[in-house]
Amino acid sequence: MKRRRLARRLLEAAAVAAIAAAVAAFGLGQGYLAGFQKASVDNFFPSAKTSSDIVVVGYDYDIIQRFGFPLPRSVQAQIARNLGQAGSAAIVWDVIFAAPQGSDGAAGNADLASAFQELSDAGIPNILGVDGNMVDRSGRLSRLDDPTGAIAAFDGPAAAGGLVKVDTDGDGVVRSTSVVVETADGKFLPSLSLAAVLAYRGAQIQPVVGPKGVQAGGRIIPTGPDGKMRLNWASGLNGSTGQRSVVSALDVYCATEPATNPDCAGAKPVHPEQFGGKIVFVGATAEAAQDNVKVPIDKSGRFPGVLVHANAANTMPRRTSTCRRTPRPC
Repeated sequence: MKRRRLARRLLEAAAVAAIAAAVAAFGLGQGYLAGFQKASVDNFFPSAKTSSDIVVVGYDYDIIQRFGFPLPRSVQAQIARNLGQAGSAAIVWDVIFAAPQGSDGAAGNADLASAFQELSDAGIPNILGVDGNMVDRSGRLSRLDDPTGAIAAFDGPAAAGGLVKVDTDGDGVVRSTSVVVETADGKFLPSLSLAAVLAYRGAQIQPVVGPKGVQAGGRIIPTGPDGKMRLNWASGLNGSTGQRSVVSALDVYCATEPATNPDCAGAKPVHPEQFGGKIVFVGATAEAAQDNVKVPIDKSGRFPGVLVHANAANTMPRRTSTCRRTPRPC
């Protein structure tokens, strides 16, 4: 009797397990459980070592409190010049300079255009943001419709443009990003992160798309056929207060200002070695700028978009085994 009862229980357990497996397989196959599947693995999302080659200059509360938002273009011009003087390897703007002029008018426009030209003359790649409407095409590169980039005065001296859009899953969480997209005229546009890595490696900032991924200066960035790369998240680029890899834009702006400037009260001194030879992403980190998303490591909806781009660059290979740290791209 005991043996029969045990056998019956084992058969019942096996039947329940088989039914559960069949239901799960059907649900996953039909996409009904896709959201649950993604959410369930978020706690195990790949982490990555924080590269010392990447720095974020954030438009945070301190600088917005003093100058408003969007920042005057003369303020951004000084930030650009100070980063150039510090020897940045590439400056990448998660900013759309599409408006004819900023809050400081024609003078601010001319100042920023001059600063960008100075970077170009110094051989420092300066990459500007491009926005637009993303059209997802299953199994193919996404298409960017109605691209919006910088005005001609800024676009001329820029080294390249990079896509500021990030990809979200059905539950609104960013887990991967399009490394490259296709425009309506059949050209390839790199993401900000890819443009940054190509510039850093001294490669042509024109994506080369292959069957196994996207080429970045002799290295392959693995992607799917849709050109998307799964992101790793670095603990040093998670937006926590006091991180060495995230610097207030006010500190950069005030690096060359006299101590008597009231706008620089409370600013911290910055040193050239913080930026020398590095990829510098510039963009909004303050919630007031409303450039925030959900990511696996922070689903509050307050994760700054510029840090997504920085983590994407941190995920990509940047150096060869023989490449040394220098103030210029390898």
